[in-house]
Amino acid sequence: MNNTSSCDGAPSEMAATKITLYSLVLAWSLFGNILVLLVILKNKALRTNFNILIINMAISDLVIPCLALPMKIADTTLRPMEWVVDGPFGNFLCKACYFIADISPVVSSFSLVIIAVNRFFAIAVPVQGFLSRKRTLALIVGIWFLATVLLSPYFYIYRLETTGWTKCISTWSPAFDDTKAETIFTIILITVVFVFPCITIGVLYSVMLCKLQENSNRAASMLNDDQFRRRQRKDKTIFIMTIVIMFLYLVLWGPFFCTLVVLSFFIKENTASVQTVIITVQFLGYINSAVHPCIYFCFLKKLRQGLRRLLRRMFMFQFKEPSIAVSNSRTSAMIRMTNYTTKKCSKTSYK
Repeated sequence: MNNTSSCDGAPSEMAATKITLYSLVLAWSLFGNILVLLVILKNKALRTNFNILIINMAISDLVIPCLALPMKIADTTLRPMEWVVDGPFGNFLCKACYFIADISPVVSSFSLVIIAVNRFFAIAVPVQGFLSRKRTLALIVGIWFLATVLLSPYFYIYRLETTGWTKCISTWSPAFDDTKAETIFTIILITVVFVFPCITIGVLYSVMLCKLQENSNRAASMLNDDQFRRRQRKDKTIFIMTIVIMFLYLVLWGPFFCTLVVLSFFIKENTASVQTVIITVQFLGYINSAVHPCIYFCFLKKLRQGLRRLLRRMFMFQFKEPSIAVSNSRTSAMIRMTNYTTKKCSKTSYK
């Protein structure tokens, strides 16, 4: 998925533009996802099963600003595919870095399926305790394991090559036919990461939409049941939020997977225009990790409240320390004055 590089002879202005865009998305995504993690982890009331899935999404999204985007910036700055670390350790880094960088969209896709399953049992089949904390954590471990298995060929196909300078390249040879193996791997990747999750989520959300309509009709006949109506509004809000997340995943990562299909079956030439298209659709995918925090804070009221409490505590702590220092200095001065008065009084009484 990350087997692209900058073209030789790229204008410096183009390189500067790409570095600027990469840096903006990096800063935005890093700050937003760390903020989401801090707000949830600092508030015990927010550590629900659903928010644990949000934490998992935020952790997978942090891979983009922490590794994928720095690699793209380095790729734009250095020579094409240049790898600065040599030797066995450099070869390991070549494999591991591309593996970790590409695991983020895979985990995000699987996480969307788990979120859809979570909402399905909360809305359509409200089985009490079906998705317990242990089962939610087990599902999260399972999707990371599945993503690891799916991308495990990276540890074979990525390796160092020295031709004038050290490069990190991807090739299936000599064990496999390079073109055929890459085509098969791409088909498996697109099917498991994009097609299957989209179909599964589409079916689940169609059933949930019908169930929400049915619950709305029930709520209309239960106008005095405030608790039921509040639960209904909450389910609708989270339902819409997850729909928006899935829609943005389709819009931002969809062009990348479609480009992979076109390159695997129709276009084999690696021209400058092809590289430009790949870089563009890949950049769109990276934006996905930056918009998630905005969606969370926009739709989840309790998350916004947690953010305000967190900022209030940070603000209060910042302005409390000087007052504490002043109070301590005043207390010390009062103690010294008391000691002086006590000594003076004791001397006077002795005389």
